[in-house]
Amino acid sequence: MKKNWLVALFCVLLIGVGLYMPKQALAKAAIHVDAEIGINNRIKIDMPTVLNLTVTNNGDAFSGDLVVDAEVQYNIGSALVYPVDIAMGETKTFTIYLDGFSDRFMYSGQTVQDMFHFYEGGIEKGKKLDYEGDHYVSPRIFNPMAEMMMVVSTRKDEVSKIDRIKLFFSEELDILYVEQKNSPYLAEDYRALQMLDTIVFDDIAVQDLSQKQQEALYQWVQHGGQVMFTSNAFAQNGAGVFKEHLPLQFTGKDVTLLQDDIKQYTQTGSVDASVDVQEASTVQGATSTVKIGETVLAAKKSIGRGDVVQVAYPLHDPQLTELSGYGRLLVDSLQININPSYQNYSQPAYGKANHWSHVNELFETFKLNSWLLIAGIIVYMLLIGPVLYMVLKRKDKREKMWLYVPIIAIVTSLLFFAFGARDRILKPQIQQMALFEVSEDGTLIGSYSNALLSNRSGDFDYQVPNGTTAIAAGSSDLNAVSLHLKSYVKETADGKMLTLRDMNYWSVQSIIGETTIEAGGKLITDLKIENLKLTGTITNELPVDLHGLRVLTANEVIELGAVNAGDTINVDVAVKRQFMSQPYSQANYYGYNNTPTIDLIEQRKQTLQEAAINTNVSHFGPLLIGWSDVSLVPVTLKTGSTQSTLSYFVKPFQPEVVMAEQLTMTNEDALPQLEAKDGNSWGHIENIASNTAYIAEGTFQLTYDYSIAENLKSVNWTELAVAYDDNVYNLGLVNVKTGETDMLEQGKQTITENVQDYMNDNHVLIFELSRIGREDGSSINLPTFTLKGAPQQ
Repeated sequence: MKKNWLVALFCVLLIGVGLYMPKQALAKAAIHVDAEIGINNRIKIDMPTVLNLTVTNNGDAFSGDLVVDAEVQYNIGSALVYPVDIAMGETKTFTIYLDGFSDRFMYSGQTVQDMFHFYEGGIEKGKKLDYEGDHYVSPRIFNPMAEMMMVVSTRKDEVSKIDRIKLFFSEELDILYVEQKNSPYLAEDYRALQMLDTIVFDDIAVQDLSQKQQEALYQWVQHGGQVMFTSNAFAQNGAGVFKEHLPLQFTGKDVTLLQDDIKQYTQTGSVDASVDVQEASTVQGATSTVKIGETVLAAKKSIGRGDVVQVAYPLHDPQLTELSGYGRLLVDSLQININPSYQNYSQPAYGKANHWSHVNELFETFKLNSWLLIAGIIVYMLLIGPVLYMVLKRKDKREKMWLYVPIIAIVTSLLFFAFGARDRILKPQIQQMALFEVSEDGTLIGSYSNALLSNRSGDFDYQVPNGTTAIAAGSSDLNAVSLHLKSYVKETADGKMLTLRDMNYWSVQSIIGETTIEAGGKLITDLKIENLKLTGTITNELPVDLHGLRVLTANEVIELGAVNAGDTINVDVAVKRQFMSQPYSQANYYGYNNTPTIDLIEQRKQTLQEAAINTNVSHFGPLLIGWSDVSLVPVTLKTGSTQSTLSYFVKPFQPEVVMAEQLTMTNEDALPQLEAKDGNSWGHIENIASNTAYIAEGTFQLTYDYSIAENLKSVNWTELAVAYDDNVYNLGLVNVKTGETDMLEQGKQTITENVQDYMNDNHVLIFELSRIGREDGSSINLPTFTLKGAPQQ
């Protein structure tokens, strides 16, 4: 009997568990997901990209949120939330633009977390559903140094000789051909194009694209892209949004490139005929990138961070495409860096802004005044000791000591607490650091970091308008939890809402992002260098006053004071060199700054100045920078906050140079570039300011590029003095005329004959270094040198 009761009880429990079990655990998942990322499943690491999801609902109607855990980089990112309704049997396609894609789970051996989630009824209080199909994506990933190009043409076979660029490029080069204007790769959001470095339009007109596609192309150029047009009238009239930015003006006539001129340019003897191209000149604000003799073959004009390039030759003309030097012509036309390195790699905004977070998250309220604390403790000890005893003794109340001591202790603790937390109780605090690049056309492209110090626990919501991005960064460990459990971004009627979930009392969380301000203002420079003096004017057309205005060049900082909004200041200061080059970063190879400061404001200023230098690594001239305490970033906390702001503004420029009778250049006037000659060795510049580097075994080329100084074309070099005193490597100097490397001895050597033979046509000086013996991990001291010459009459 007892055994029968036990069997009956077990059956009841089994039925109860079956009834209680969630339906999605019993039935086959109703939702199926197919996912594809990037352009043809290609992405470039650290770059924004596009995600296409095809969702099929095989069950009951779904109404809720689609959630995408879109980690941008390691520990950076917020989930993206999209309200969706999918009827029974319906299939929907979603195009989602990501600010980046982190690959940390793909190769680490860790369990790959689901990238997609479905919440019936919404993410806040809804029920999470299971699904089938793709739970994550596995794209082909290119490194940041790879060159990604799209060629838009209906005649792929005729323009395919553009592939010859690959012969010159040291990194990966991937070329995608698009043969229709309605191709999904010509996206309607610039982030889908961000992985591309160049887009070449041949015989498909930008004008024929949709308005959204044209706007996406324009924004892509503003953010650093390069669009190229050819010489034909079709391109000239069909440039769409770029029509007013084309760098060439054509006369309608042909001009003949002579056979000997082409041979000299291409450095090949395989030219057997002259070539006809269209006669053109550069428009105002444009610069030529290729000239053969007096004939302009290519030019560019800047828009924001990027360029519009135009060539005076068709891409399908066999006269040119069959030349062995055609690849070099394209490389020079597009100004492609054929030997890219991480040393001159400009990190995307999210990577840069994330580096600021550790400084920006240090609040003044965290600083403890040790002397005030010691004084308070001494007063407290005196109060509960001799003072209290004497008062109670005088009133003959010493038996009340047991009561007054805890009361005074509690009151003192509350006073200490109130004093220390006076700035944290009423409102949350925000510290903002921002860096704005001031473009020639008045566009301000900004990166920012907001650090939030909470005054309570719970969720905090940021309001983010269109044209500005925001994601969480920094302090949350995303290994243990899904991204959307920490923060998510949801679209609203007038922009987006970024929600930081479940913050603790008095905790700090950073957000980072980008903003673009059209017609935000200009910094107009009219400066020249003559007799080692920088003179001229600077006009501030920005909407803010600028403090700490300075010029950064090489290892020199030239202080200029302040300039109010709308004002012009006169400049008349002494400088150390006749040509201004790119400023040195004060950080070493590993990113650490060698001159830390205790003051938090100065730390933030120093960090943003370093960021300004690293942002403009592709610009080889000086920088004009200044700061303001006014915020231009349109991101606000929904509940309100107290905010302190530090905004830096940076403008690359190049002053006019009035040549002196005698010219002296040194190794400090150009940034060194170190590359392994055989491709199998490894080395890098450690610290430019201290002139140190690291090289392993093998041979390396050390180059100094003076091409930014256009006036050097007319200089006759008469003396080159080289000094090095490091017995761990051999040093040679490349003779560009003979192609041989002339070995140098330790100590100082002076060359006075045929100095021109060591400087190539692009004003680049090339050394060769090879380590003696096995490498031991130690740094080397790079050579120093001085070049002397005089302008040709």
